[in-house]
Amino acid sequence: MTDRAIRQYAKKNYLHGKTRQETLDELTKVSHRTTTYLEKKIHAIPSMREVRKLAKQCFLDGKSKKETFEELKTVTYRSTADIEKVIDNTFVKFVPKENNVSDYITDNNEQDCTELMRTVKSLLIRLLYLGLCLIPVFIFADSKVEIKLISLPFLLTGIFQVIIIIGLFMDIVAETEFSWLEKFWIASFIVAFIIFLLQLKNQENTIDETKLVWTARAVGFGLATTLTIIIKIIRQSVCSEYNGNYIVLFVVLFFLSSVLFMHVNYQYADNVKTCETYAINNKRSVGRTPVYVINVTFDDATEKEFSVGKRRYDTFNKGDTVEICIAKGLFGFDFASDFNKINQ
Repeated sequence: MTDRAIRQYAKKNYLHGKTRQETLDELTKVSHRTTTYLEKKIHAIPSMREVRKLAKQCFLDGKSKKETFEELKTVTYRSTADIEKVIDNTFVKFVPKENNVSDYITDNNEQDCTELMRTVKSLLIRLLYLGLCLIPVFIFADSKVEIKLISLPFLLTGIFQVIIIIGLFMDIVAETEFSWLEKFWIASFIVAFIIFLLQLKNQENTIDETKLVWTARAVGFGLATTLTIIIKIIRQSVCSEYNGNYIVLFVVLFFLSSVLFMHVNYQYADNVKTCETYAINNKRSVGRTPVYVINVTFDDATEKEFSVGKRRYDTFNKGDTVEICIAKGLFGFDFASDFNKINQ
């Protein structure tokens, strides 16, 4: 029985209300594994968020720390250390022993309000940081490549600020409690998807798009692997909570690093462009959500399709002469940036 099958079996049992011991007994019979081995494989069921919810409910039901521990130890498959950590946070950090349930609810509401104000303050500070990062990006936007590169660290820092801002915004509006790592990869995916949409047209108009994509994937794989390892080392104390999320984190960082590589290639391209005239061989719209492209033949007899947008597409006709300006990307991947119809 594979480790994945063991976890799926345990999760199914938990959802059907079976206790930790019942699940261990069943798995011992069907998997022929030791109890110690099985305990390690099912220790992350259910999520820590669910365990915290159960612990708070036990307190509201008037149960003591010991009673809560025994109940969580029975109904969840978590380790003793995980359960003790949740109980300490619930009963010690937030609730003084002399308080009753009504006091707890009042104090907890006040604390929630304080935490909300702290989160809003952090959000405003991050927005300020983002604004400061964007200033040099706009100032050096039309400068030479060597000078424009000064703004690159500010651009990357600004992107990181956006990731944090989305995470803080999730704290404010989301009813579900997200872990630090969940917020990070969700926000990173949103940012990566936005960057992907922004640079999609330039990607389609890259002269050697296939080489660019595979290079970006290689860079993304290397950066994602490095960052995931670093984050896991930093978060070592709680890594048992997020083992599944680390896989998702790697995939998201791979996506983010890849699109960032392509975006930086275009954003920091040389302002000096090479313009040549070509005859349009054909034009067509592609896909259900149309992408409007023209087909031209270069001097070396190779054909290339370029995305030109609907406005230009409507003005271009087969046989027309068009001026195409090629910009040299920062990483050496050239792309078509301008299309101008030459009047006959």
